Amino acid sequence: MVAFKCKLCGGTLIPDPDGQTGKCEYCKNILTLPKEKDEKLQNILNRANDFRMVCDFDRAIYEYEKALEIAEDEPEAHWGLMLSRYGVEFVKDPQSFTFKPTLHRISSISVLEDPDYLAAVKYASSANACTYKEAAQAIESAMRKLLQISASEEPYDIFISYKKEENGIRTPDSYFAHDLYNKLTGAGYKVFFAQETLKQAAGEEFEPKIYAAIISAKVMIVIGTKEEYFNAVWVKNEWSRFSELIEHGEDKTIIPVFDNFDIGKLPNRLSKYQALQKSDLDFLNVLMQTVEKRVDTRKTKVSFDKDVSTEKVALERGFLALEDGQFSNADVFFEKALNANPHSSEAYFGKLMVELKARKQEDVVLSDRPLNTYSNYEKAVRFADQQLKIDLLQYEEKVTENLRNKHYQGLINSFKMFSIPEGASSDEYIKTRADIVSLENMFLELNSYKDAIYFSKQCRDKKQQIDILIQGRITGITTEIEKCEKSVLTLDTELEKNNDNSSTRQASKKKTHTTFSSVFFICTYAIPIIIGVAVLIGCIINGEIFAGILAGAFIGLLAFGALKLLFYLYYVAVELPISKSREKKNNNIENEIQEINNNSSSLQAERKRILEEKEQLEKELQRLQKALQGET
Repeated sequence: MVAFKCKLCGGTLIPDPDGQTGKCEYCKNILTLPKEKDEKLQNILNRANDFRMVCDFDRAIYEYEKALEIAEDEPEAHWGLMLSRYGVEFVKDPQSFTFKPTLHRISSISVLEDPDYLAAVKYASSANACTYKEAAQAIESAMRKLLQISASEEPYDIFISYKKEENGIRTPDSYFAHDLYNKLTGAGYKVFFAQETLKQAAGEEFEPKIYAAIISAKVMIVIGTKEEYFNAVWVKNEWSRFSELIEHGEDKTIIPVFDNFDIGKLPNRLSKYQALQKSDLDFLNVLMQTVEKRVDTRKTKVSFDKDVSTEKVALERGFLALEDGQFSNADVFFEKALNANPHSSEAYFGKLMVELKARKQEDVVLSDRPLNTYSNYEKAVRFADQQLKIDLLQYEEKVTENLRNKHYQGLINSFKMFSIPEGASSDEYIKTRADIVSLENMFLELNSYKDAIYFSKQCRDKKQQIDILIQGRITGITTEIEKCEKSVLTLDTELEKNNDNSSTRQASKKKTHTTFSSVFFICTYAIPIIIGVAVLIGCIINGEIFAGILAGAFIGLLAFGALKLLFYLYYVAVELPISKSREKKNNNIENEIQEINNNSSSLQAERKRILEEKEQLEKELQRLQKALQGET
């Protein structure tokens, strides 16, 4: 089985039982684990993590993209891709001994809007999504601070990228780069050369100054007297970012400077630019001509004619209209300013104030949503000078802080109004639990903001109280279900007895006439016929056929009449009383059977009612159990 690597220190993670997180055996931090347990995928993610930890972000991005080809919904791959895109390295703070994010690739695009960050949150479990959100907030906060530092930097004309040291010794490239820096600055260009430009800067200021130079420079000169120098981590980090800007439409160029190897061995992304060989006799002249052409083009090229006086007057009238609350008129003036200068940052800021109904500039901090969600704000930042950009970023931070505080206060109010119902219905318990869990998660998202951690723990305590009540309700419902089951068994026994009784009663019913009466009734007809036939045969033997017929018929009828009279007397004296007695008994039995059937119908109805009640209780029990498991 492949071991998971810690994203902070590179140690081995010991997975927790739930498989969603793991604890680093070295730094002891608990980190998220991949959702997919495919061994090939885990190897790729570990390899990508190794590249990211040594700041080889381009290779890390390549590996994370390979991981997404295997599992496009893997949150760890999306998260790693975001970390690599922003050049995030986690560095241990010597004072707090916690790992804090350091950015080597800052961007004007918010981390919170990065598509891979959003995908990581989307595909992750709820617990891991909260972890991602908390870490992203820390990264975003660090980047905003770096952007403020970056905004205060003056624009550069040229950026020189080179490998400074190899095995602790300065490379020939660094000496050559220094000479080139002196020549270019002597020619009047503002050049970013790390050895000189960052000489007085603190370590945490390196990236914002590098970022500002990459963004503003028109030309990047990448020096490599060895093939591998072009792929050195920090050199590649610089020229790949510069190349991305060009690929996104920025009017910039890269001049690769090589020597001692074939030009065909340049990295693919650099091979499309015109490279210069350092050892060529006319190298410096060609380089200076190329630089002059590119930088001069930037200084002189204007895509529109600025009407400064019209812009200034329109801006002044626009801001005066804002002071008087005439927002429609103000918007008209700011549009006039933009007609005069489409890159007027102040005009876009004015239009932002119109959107917010702000009479004074500082009123924009009262916005009810983040400033970076307004297109006019984004354009104002895009075209602002350094000082205005700092002001705008500070406004944005204040708005973010205000909204965060407002959200925090709203959560506090919700917490204070929260109460735990006792003796409530199951649905009320479930809703109450869902509300407090939601409140807890929102406090957790605020992380260490004010007393958010304290209130998240208070929410957790209340959730536990509700869980106790729900557990009690579950116990009660379980008991009720058991009672229902026992009642059904009792009813089934009663129904079975009723069926037996009904069958017994049915079997006990008797015929209304006796067997003897039936025999006597048959003899009433049979005996006269036998006597008549006997007389007829006797007469025939004596030769008196006619007389035999008459005698047989007469004697037969006489015998029939006598027997019939005798049967009637028997029936009246014996059979009729017995028949009436039996009929009465049968009627009583029928009544008893009807009563048993009526009782069985009532029992069946009661059984159906209890089964329906049991079904409702079981559904209620399932909802309560799911609520305890955190399911909706």
